[in-house]
Amino acid sequence: MGAFAISAHAQSSVTLYGTLDAGLVCSNNQGGHSNWQQGSGSVSNIYFGLRGSEDFGGGLHAIFTLENGFNLNNGKFSENSTMLNRQAFVGLKSDQ
Repeated sequence: MGAFAISAHAQSSVTLYGTLDAGLVCSNNQGGHSNWQQGSGSVSNIYFGLRGSEDFGGGLHAIFTLENGFNLNNGKFSENSTMLNRQAFVGLKSDQ
């Protein structure tokens, strides 16, 4: 009896990306007093995402992008109160 094993080595890639925008906001007349507050998303949207691909071989790749926006002050979802609220997709790509 003979036995052998064949293994395939695929290339995969995952990238974590995003933006953080935090600052201090000073209000001069809020109820007659000045007030300092932490600002979240004053200049740009705050989000993080994962983007990646997996090579299945033969020119076929699985691709995905998952993005989530959130409020930096409290960590809550910023858009529609749902996870992956900016974009989320999974697909197949062929080199042919």
